[in-house]
Amino acid sequence: AYRLGYAIAQVNKMFIISQAKGKLILVDQHAAHERVVLEKIKKEYKNNNVARQLLLVPEIIKIGKSKNLIIENREQINKTGIIFEDYGENDLLVREIPAILGKINIQYLFEDILEKIKMIGKIQSGSPKIEEIFSSIACHNSIRAGRKLNIEEMNSLLRLMEKTPNAGQC
Repeated sequence: AYRLGYAIAQVNKMFIISQAKGKLILVDQHAAHERVVLEKIKKEYKNNNVARQLLLVPEIIKIGKSKNLIIENREQINKTGIIFEDYGENDLLVREIPAILGKINIQYLFEDILEKIKMIGKIQSGSPKIEEIFSSIACHNSIRAGRKLNIEEMNSLLRLMEKTPNAGQC
């Protein structure tokens, strides 16, 4: 039997209701999936093997005047699976992103990363602050609230949660 039981319904395209031995469980699908992605990226980063996907067409990201903040942190950002280079006056050219992210808006991802860097300053290797960057990355991939899931998808998320450390926390 599975710890988180079996999905029986989705409420407001936001919560999964599952049934396990004599109890009902309510799961926030966005928070749960974000945690699964976050823990996977953290583990891959620690082992220095973040799986990356090569973009078929490199993407040009408009960064503006704060570009130097991204460039200064390039080595640490690269370690998270995001490979980019300096491009023109205010732009970056992104060549690879973490494979787990699938199809995402890379411009938004970089805007988020930039906001985090403005908050935390230079990212030191092995610093717990790198988790802020992981959180940004994880959020971009996650199953959004407002997305209809079928029973199979809900159960699949529940099984992933069971295998993920800290899956019970947002």
